Order: sequence, then C-alpha cells, then structure tokens
Amino acid sequence: MRLAKSVGRDMAARNEGRALVASSIASMMPGPTETDFFHRDGMDDTRSGRQDRGDPAQVARHPLDALFSGKGKTVAGSAGTEAQGLAGRVFPDKLKREAHRKTAEPCSGDQD
Repeated sequence: MRLAKSVGRDMAARNEGRALVASSIASMMPGPTETDFFHRDGMDDTRSGRQDRGDPAQVARHPLDALFSGKGKTVAGSAGTEAQGLAGRVFPDKLKREAHRKTAEPCSGDQD
C-alpha cells in the first residue's frame, strides 16, 4: 500500500501514469492456460482439461497490452476463450455457471 501511495502521488503530480494491480485473475479472465494445473488437480478427463489452452506467455502479456492501450478488461487465451468472453457479455450468470459446471465435471471429456 505504501508503494502504491508513493507511486500514485508521483503519477498524480505528472498527471499521467498507469498501474496494474494483480490481486485477482478474475480481472484478467485468462481462461484455460497450458500449464500443469488440470493434471495436478485431477481434471485431465474433463472438457476443460482437454480443450485447447492459451499459451502462458501470451496470457501473461495480454493484460499488459490491455493496460497500455487503456482497456479496462481483457480476455486472454485461445479463440474458444475469447468466444466465451464475448458470450459472457450477453448470457445470464445462471447459464454461464451451468456451462462451466458441465465442462469441469469428471469424465465430461469423454463425451466429445
């Protein structure tokens, strides 16, 4: 907090500056990323565990690009993740929860 206040004062004095606060992945909305997460969590047999996943370097770079271009939110990852981000703008939360539940169910990857 002290660092943020100090840097914030300097930015305010210059009347410019940007800050990336990385306290939650929810603001980044990365979608499935090509890491060992699904394997470590026992999700290899789920749709989420088997679908195309975003490149970790691209997913990490995406919010920085969004920050410097002035975007407030960003969806990073595969084309499927980007499509989910667009759908998320129009579908109700109840429908989105149900869709996520189905992709995370054990053995849901066997249904493809």
